[in-house]
Amino acid sequence: MRYLVCSNGDRSEFQFIPELLEKNIGVELQGYGLRGVRSPEQWDQVFQQHKAFRARFDGYLAVHGPFIGVSYCHDDHLFRAAVRKRMDRTYHMAKELGANILILHSGLHSDVRKFEIYPEWIQITASYWKNEIQRYANEGITVVLENIVDDTPEFLVRVHDEVDHPNLKLCLDTGHVNVWAKSRIDEWIEAFGDRIGHVHVHNNNGLSDQHKGIHEGTLDLEAVLQEIVKVAPETNLSMEILGDAGYLMGVIESMVNLNV
Repeated sequence: MRYLVCSNGDRSEFQFIPELLEKNIGVELQGYGLRGVRSPEQWDQVFQQHKAFRARFDGYLAVHGPFIGVSYCHDDHLFRAAVRKRMDRTYHMAKELGANILILHSGLHSDVRKFEIYPEWIQITASYWKNEIQRYANEGITVVLENIVDDTPEFLVRVHDEVDHPNLKLCLDTGHVNVWAKSRIDEWIEAFGDRIGHVHVHNNNGLSDQHKGIHEGTLDLEAVLQEIVKVAPETNLSMEILGDAGYLMGVIESMVNLNV
């Protein structure tokens, strides 16, 4: 099990790097999903910011990739080309940063079941990753696919098992399950099992994606994390809670004291 803090890689967080390295806490860099995608200039701004952070931080690194509009099985060839271009840039970003883990969303849309294209969606998504995953593996990068509006764990489990590659794992987002899922989080943990390679740890009120602290929502996150570690003892626990790196390191220390 490894702990990580989520960070935008701002210069204001450089001050925490020595303590992160001393305590062997990893970092998940974010910023491409909501800022970097707005223009080539903003992508490069986030990337340069992350390169400056990485030059000072040689520990375990995860990077959260873009997600707005990213689906791996668009019918429209123009959309497919746009996703391919975005994913090419994402691959080169992760490679140049020397990332250990790349987090990407599942690409599942909430209306897929209503249009009765769910089986096709699974097959095309799996086919995409069968063709895509090897170049990440060649660089020592593991890709983890994260639940977002997924209402059951089935889609990600089936995609993972269809691809059947050691460098493709799943990311369980606790807050997303609490907002969008039809089933309880313990059922997700059981379904994902040792496929879990990364966990986004945050809480909410069950109605909106608030990214609150461990005890600031309707999930009993202490119990949830203990169950996750039982089925996936080598997983990452990444604090995707609003707050700077100093605050998140305090959260991790409290979790260590609770034997999570």
